[in-house]
Amino acid sequence: MTVLATLTYNPYLILTLESYNERYEGSYPNLRFKADVRFRYTGNFKIQANNVVTLGGLSKTISRWDLNYIQDSGWYYLGQINEPMYCNRQRYFEWNASCQGFPNLSGKARLTTPLIDLPSYDAWISSVGNNDISIFGKLKTNPYNLYTLRLYSNKDERFVSNNLNGNYSFTGFTQKTQYEFHVEPYMADCSGNRLSQTVLKATTLENYASVYVTYVDFEIIKGNGNTDDVKFTVHTSDDGHVKSVTYKDGSSQNTVNSREFTLSSIPKNTEKTIQVLVTDSLDRTSSWVNVKFNTTFTHMEVWRFDGTRWKRGYSLAVTQNRSNYQLCRLFVFDGLEWKKAILYK
Repeated sequence: MTVLATLTYNPYLILTLESYNERYEGSYPNLRFKADVRFRYTGNFKIQANNVVTLGGLSKTISRWDLNYIQDSGWYYLGQINEPMYCNRQRYFEWNASCQGFPNLSGKARLTTPLIDLPSYDAWISSVGNNDISIFGKLKTNPYNLYTLRLYSNKDERFVSNNLNGNYSFTGFTQKTQYEFHVEPYMADCSGNRLSQTVLKATTLENYASVYVTYVDFEIIKGNGNTDDVKFTVHTSDDGHVKSVTYKDGSSQNTVNSREFTLSSIPKNTEKTIQVLVTDSLDRTSSWVNVKFNTTFTHMEVWRFDGTRWKRGYSLAVTQNRSNYQLCRLFVFDGLEWKKAILYK
């Protein structure tokens, strides 16, 4: 209930007009505010007259013949306020109010309507491509159909949609470039300022050839005991777009967000093979590559020619019988495999 007006004749005779049952009916663009209006006399008075009470376009004629002084006339129903809201969350109304007869009164009746709730909405980036971005926005609640959801693009420097209701797709963007978008609820006629804002940013993807392993370097970090650590550096066709490296050592598999990784505590005099692949920034994976490596050799492998065929031996044995190892052939490890060295003649 809201007191609309208090018209005072004297301290003992006061006319009060009051609204009740306030409500909104319909929806934009036909939204209306309605309320019932009543009035009464209070104080210590005796009225013997026909009175016409008005508020705006409402009017009621009553006849009173009080024989004694009373304090309260009781409520009289005046009528119903029925005003358009147009595209507003709240309105202020002012009407002329009067009583003609006895007492003669006039003044202003005032009312501010209840504030209509703001809408709720969803807003997110639904997809990102090389040259395109899609924005999702949708009102979850829309009291009295009074609101709309708008989409603003910083690139275009304008609203690209005044009624966003689902996905909006942008095309023709530049690869690997950040773009900014604003999802904003407004009044349904797009008047005034935004009621709230969600800022969305996205960077377009790149389109480039899948990355693959070209070769792998390894560095032996000699230990003082019987083991070494081995540090690997993976080289690819496009190092700048490598997201991660995955390597398998037997049944063990690990992934690192770098092109370097280390195997620790590998026994000396060890030759073994691991497998390596890379994942690029578009989450594409390369093929597995075998990487053969060795730790520190306390005796080195050689190949000897006995006049008929090449046989495998070890350099440690050369000190025992030099005559058997006059001809040896070198092998070169390029990071991926052992290759025969060019014969020296």
